[in-house]
Amino acid sequence: MTDVTITANGTNNIYSLYGQNITYSTARTVYAGTNSGTSLLIGQVTGGEIKYVYRGTPVFDTSSLSGYTITSAILKFTGSIDVSTTDFDIQARGFTESTLASNSASFTGYGSTSFGSINTSNFSSTPDNMTITFNSSGLSYLNNNISENCCIMLVSSRDMSETSPFGDEAVRIRSGESSTSDSKPHLYLEYIESTNIYPQIRIF
Repeated sequence: MTDVTITANGTNNIYSLYGQNITYSTARTVYAGTNSGTSLLIGQVTGGEIKYVYRGTPVFDTSSLSGYTITSAILKFTGSIDVSTTDFDIQARGFTESTLASNSASFTGYGSTSFGSINTSNFSSTPDNMTITFNSSGLSYLNNNISENCCIMLVSSRDMSETSPFGDEAVRIRSGESSTSDSKPHLYLEYIESTNIYPQIRIF
């Protein structure tokens, strides 16, 4: 099995994007900055009168599976810091832009459908202990992007329901820059060839 870690797409080592504004609707829709480093932020925070919205953007290169069909996918990641006073679902969604960049188009480039989720009440710093099993929509997204660097948007369910935060509603998870490979996000895939009825497994 081969382990391929998350890869930044762009020159700024983008691992999460955020918006900030005194007006919540603006914080949700207008890009304000980029987080990089050993962890990425997901969720929402109120700091004084300012609202912050954070969306994670791990990218996986699945181009080696060109010509195969992915039949099963589990996204596994490792918690770093949980500062949330209100639990929420971390949702995995597709990315609608062609290139991940430091701009509002990428910040709002999450797909309309959740591929699966995990509640932050299950936060864990044990490597790969936080998991999201992809549904059929997630599998379709992966197969449609199998020859590209595939970005998965990680967002808060409260963000998606446009529920303004009243405190700390965010978590950090380990990014592709984590110092140990076992704590980086992994995408576990089962796939088949068109002429092969037996699933094979790779770890990304």
